[in-house]
Amino acid sequence: MWAIDYPFQPTGPAVAFIESAPMSETDREKIAYKNAERIFRIAALG
Repeated sequence: MWAIDYPFQPTGPAVAFIESAPMSETDREKIAYKNAERIFRIAALG
């Protein structure tokens, strides 16, 4: 999982970092949202 200081910091640089980091798409999804879904037992919207 990762977090940003929205609304105090812009989200663009954090998103760009995750999108450009050298990792598999599976790992990127885990960091971006899947780990939080699993740990907190929540479902993604949409």
